Amino acid sequence: MGTKGDYRKANKDFLKYKLRSKGVKKLSGGVLYEEISAGEGDRKATLGDVIVVHYTGRLIDGTEFDSTKEGACPEAMRLRDTIEGWQIAVTEMRKGTKAKVYIPSTLAYGNKKEDNIPANSTLEFEIELLDIQ
Repeated sequence: MGTKGDYRKANKDFLKYKLRSKGVKKLSGGVLYEEISAGEGDRKATLGDVIVVHYTGRLIDGTEFDSTKEGACPEAMRLRDTIEGWQIAVTEMRKGTKAKVYIPSTLAYGNKKEDNIPANSTLEFEIELLDIQ
């Protein structure tokens, strides 16, 4: 993987590259958001809501580190208990929205390793917001 500095730079360069992609918009903190399919209704998720989602998380090299797709069961969680990048992205979503989200390491796990996620990793998630409770 090279040096820590090389890995950090590769992750920053990845975000710069993604930002130039059609349909990708920049949210607060540098989170990138690409809507795949629109949801319904006027209400967006808020930090106090319990959200029900299917998601797949990957590193910039495509390595999958987490997914709800293997077990057919979606995951329910309180939005305020997720990483900051999720909080920023999911509050843009309505029930039924499916989006790709690119989260800079500063809004994920920063400079610490988390399970099989290396330090300074940009995280890519495909999130489908099934319900807002």
